[in-house]
Amino acid sequence: MCITDYDTLAYPPTSLFKEVKALSYPRSDLDVRKLYAQRYDIDYWIEGFADITFNTRMIGLSLSNMRILNQLCKVAKSSYMNHVKQCLKTPDSWFDEVLSKVTVEESKVIKELCQKINLNTDSFIKLSSRSPKDSFLLPHKECGILKSLLEKGIDKELAEEVAETESMKVRNGKEAIELLMISQRVEDDLENMLEWDGSLCTGEGRLKAPMSLIIREWRQIPKWGEFRGFVCKGKLNAVTQYFCDSTFPYLIKKKKEIEKMILDFFESSVKHRLDLLKIYHAVIDFGITLNENNELRNILLLELNSFGIRSGAGLFAWDKEDDLNIMLNGPFTFRMVENEVVKKEKSCLSTYNCTITV
Repeated sequence: MCITDYDTLAYPPTSLFKEVKALSYPRSDLDVRKLYAQRYDIDYWIEGFADITFNTRMIGLSLSNMRILNQLCKVAKSSYMNHVKQCLKTPDSWFDEVLSKVTVEESKVIKELCQKINLNTDSFIKLSSRSPKDSFLLPHKECGILKSLLEKGIDKELAEEVAETESMKVRNGKEAIELLMISQRVEDDLENMLEWDGSLCTGEGRLKAPMSLIIREWRQIPKWGEFRGFVCKGKLNAVTQYFCDSTFPYLIKKKKEIEKMILDFFESSVKHRLDLLKIYHAVIDFGITLNENNELRNILLLELNSFGIRSGAGLFAWDKEDDLNIMLNGPFTFRMVENEVVKKEKSCLSTYNCTITV
């Protein structure tokens, strides 16, 4: 099966806005859905947005590399959980033991990938599809960072925020592979791509490698400074704070300025680039930083995501008709949490008992 008509795929079927069981779809429909989502992988759009996002480097993965990484994920997850339960090993010895459970050739490929990653600065690692933000290693890293910050006398609330974000930071190839190989998101994405095994011809615009490792420059963005926007038919219709289980007084205070900043950035720097790629709708993550005087300084595009249930909706919900209509048609709506969340949804997809500003 060969799908090359991107204009036909520009507007997805309504099923993308609903939670569905994969088995209820014919193979051809699933392929279309996968191919639609694949257009939002970073290796498709990064070149056109390079000057308004993080410095980014890509390492192409062959199908053989992907199979080996997928196998490593399966071995590593069970091994790591066993060590956590029994408190048996240090992280170093755990990683070495995982490599000892795969073949010599597979171990060699993993070590070569570690060398290729070859970081010379703090970095963020992900697949071209998604990040390992569910990695089992993150709570362990976060606890270690938090302990260190508290020992330095850092305010507890600030220390917790910094520890949560910095747990995703990697400093070398080994740390990068460790983070990736115990992430269910990474394992699932590798398996999904391996299911194709070249059976789809994706046409112009994709790298020759079916999937890539993405290495991005690390920049500290405050939790209040990340936002998710919803673009349909080339128009930014809605924005939500990204971390929607927290209140941020600074965000509430600067709401109008931030709203204008995001809208101006979209119109001046993002919209025409999406048009060039024939991406007419998307879920876009934005990041805002401060200068040394705590003034709004800069805005960056962090990620492009597919428009539909595959992407979290923050303080909106794909399965609520009113919310979906706003995301599809407007009017422009900017939502943020105004007071403490009573009910926290882990996936940040739909239901919150809180007051939001609109």
